[in-house]
Amino acid sequence: MDEPFDCWKCGASIGEALSLPIARNDSCPSCRAELSVCRLCCFYDPSVANQCREPIAERVTNKERANFCGYFQLNHHAYSSDMGEQKVAESQLDALFGGASEDTMSADDSVATPASADTIAKAQLDQLFKSKK
Repeated sequence: MDEPFDCWKCGASIGEALSLPIARNDSCPSCRAELSVCRLCCFYDPSVANQCREPIAERVTNKERANFCGYFQLNHHAYSSDMGEQKVAESQLDALFGGASEDTMSADDSVATPASADTIAKAQLDQLFKSKK
């Protein structure tokens, strides 16, 4: 039986769903992220040149897209909770600068959807011309 591993993007445990070695077109059953990516490789290291500790591997610019690297070795614990912190920070910036905000989310949506420009403009006009009683 293959040792389970974590999705690099969502952290879901994967193992029974896929067999090793990972094929280039395999994706996470939970979030549909591609799995044959640098972010899931044991050589991935953001602190070194080209973000790869394998010195003779070809440079891959997008570390989150599937590629054909011949040096790929599965990192069974590649998920980093920093990605969750990054999403929180992005949503806070969106709320601060008028992007997606908490009040545009419905109860069953897991991702904020930005309000249309017409809706925002109408809300601003209503606020501007609100009669004071």
